[in-house]
Amino acid sequence: MHLYEAIRGEILEGRLVAGAPLSQLALANRFSVSRAPIREALRLLQTERLVDAAHNRRMRVATFSPEDFEQLYTLRLLAEPTAVRLTVPLLVSDDLALLESAHGQLTPPKGKIAPPPFGPHRRFHALLCSGAGARLRRHISDLWDYSERYMRKLPPDPLILHLGMEDHGALLAAARRHDADECGRRTALHVARAGVGRLREFYPEYEAAALSAAIRRTLEVSVDEVLQAS
Repeated sequence: MHLYEAIRGEILEGRLVAGAPLSQLALANRFSVSRAPIREALRLLQTERLVDAAHNRRMRVATFSPEDFEQLYTLRLLAEPTAVRLTVPLLVSDDLALLESAHGQLTPPKGKIAPPPFGPHRRFHALLCSGAGARLRRHISDLWDYSERYMRKLPPDPLILHLGMEDHGALLAAARRHDADECGRRTALHVARAGVGRLREFYPEYEAAALSAAIRRTLEVSVDEVLQAS
């Protein structure tokens, strides 16, 4: 499990870059183990679609694709608002204090627009999902793992960053009021904006049918309207 987690972490953080070949011998030498545990770790990573096999069967780090990105954000859009709606009524003063602390670390210096730091950003959203069941939390955590790989590769434009800052403030305000429906709706809007914004910027020719359908279902607006919604 240590090998699996170590290699997985390097892929998610971009230290093992997309498309890079993965030599079992080189990895075995590097971690001072035999090839057998390396093969098992790569097999597990292949089930997560973080590793794939080239035509010659040699393993490589999975490449980025708009199809994969769309699926991740579609699944997040369907899962996270539900977890938030389950969590918000359960929040107590200690939870809100942790949420406010994480939010404070998301806000860039006055007059600046910058991507939120990964740790506080993930902690903020995880706190808003913390009251959901263990299986749902695990599902969302896995989706965040895979999504963060794209977040590092595809930083959003200033408009999406500005909208994201507004969303975080609105989420905190709704959580303080214990307004589960508004917090869930705003979560859906936040995820949809991030997905649509990155797809349009980095994959402008891609038709995101699944994400569009999920947006219509959860927010009752079109893809074209989601960046203007409030």
